[in-house]
Amino acid sequence: MKKYNGTIVKLIDQRTCKVQTLHRKKHPLYNKFYSVTKKYLVDCSNANNEIKIGDNVQFTDCQPISKRKKWKLI
Repeated sequence: MKKYNGTIVKLIDQRTCKVQTLHRKKHPLYNKFYSVTKKYLVDCSNANNEIKIGDNVQFTDCQPISKRKKWKLI
């Protein structure tokens, strides 16, 4: 199970939040670094309203909960 780090961007409901991750990649030809972001729908039902927008969180993959929600807060 791989662990991801990200920032909470949006609280959708009591059980779901949207988390944005930031990766730095290097261009193969020009050797310049650039930022790549990706957003995940994360299950946060075990957080009990302790999270808010802007918090840095850690999440991991799990069994699919819905069509796009396949990650859970640690």
